[in-house]
Amino acid sequence: ITGRRLDLYHIGAQIAEPLEVHRGYSRKRAFSSAIELLEMSRIPEAAKRARQYPFEFSGGMLQRSNLCRALVHEPDLLLLDEPFGALDPVTRAELQEEFKRIQAKLNLTVIMVTHDMTEALLIKMMIDWHHMIQLFSMRTRMRRS
Repeated sequence: ITGRRLDLYHIGAQIAEPLEVHRGYSRKRAFSSAIELLEMSRIPEAAKRARQYPFEFSGGMLQRSNLCRALVHEPDLLLLDEPFGALDPVTRAELQEEFKRIQAKLNLTVIMVTHDMTEALLIKMMIDWHHMIQLFSMRTRMRRS
């Protein structure tokens, strides 16, 4: 798919292709891994959606599938340029929560570019809150030892 028009390929193929090319996965194993990533990003009916094309996805689902395309490479650093900018307020809030959950689960380092200062502060507060909980949890475990 590399260098080709992505709108001509279903979402699952777009996510699976790097696994085949760079990790030597079989097509079946790569597609199964693509479905797992779609499930992790909470795309409903992931197995069915993996066989659909980008034009069949909503804006929020496209953002989630694009995140999956990035995560398949297991990056040490993820750069997001206006990741929530073109979404309606409800979808934006949902996606921010999903992103926070995925970031914590995978322990990702992220640089987010945005012109929306409110969004930047909200994301920062979510990350700070997550770190405070981790520190409190670690401190509590140390006291019990």
